[in-house]
Amino acid sequence: MSGRRSVHRESVLVRDALPLAGRAADVRAARVLAMLRDAAVDRDDLRQEVLVRVWAALPQFDPGRASLRTFIETVASSGLASILRRNAAKKRIQPAGCDPVEGQLHLLVSIDLQVDVGRMLRELNPDDKQVVQHLLANGPARVARILGTSRAAVYRSIGRIRTALAGGGYC
Repeated sequence: MSGRRSVHRESVLVRDALPLAGRAADVRAARVLAMLRDAAVDRDDLRQEVLVRVWAALPQFDPGRASLRTFIETVASSGLASILRRNAAKKRIQPAGCDPVEGQLHLLVSIDLQVDVGRMLRELNPDDKQVVQHLLANGPARVARILGTSRAAVYRSIGRIRTALAGGGYC
């Protein structure tokens, strides 16, 4: 007979708890949404989270310690505070583009590119190689001043550099 009383008590408890939990979820969810300002979280998600937490916590309810309303308010409050903390916590997952495998692949492609460009630039005469080195940090006019030559000479050198790169399939 005690099994039936337990089931009856639990069903009455759930029946009484549901409206209280729904109201607590609605009131607290509005506050949490105002704090989060996050489009990924909506009121229905927060309400469902509170209801699930209340449902899971109901077996621990002790009428000798607190009223059902107080118990539900406490569960809802702590559950939504947990959501706030989780949202504010520093993410442990690396953002896109920080994947170690992707980073290694990028490094390998970069090394291959450097080797290929190095081979093509080896074919250049020493003056053109000097222009390439200075073009990495300066514009053509500045390179002409640094090397003590005309801009026309720098542009002719750039033309030869482009031809060498095109021969390797890079232009």
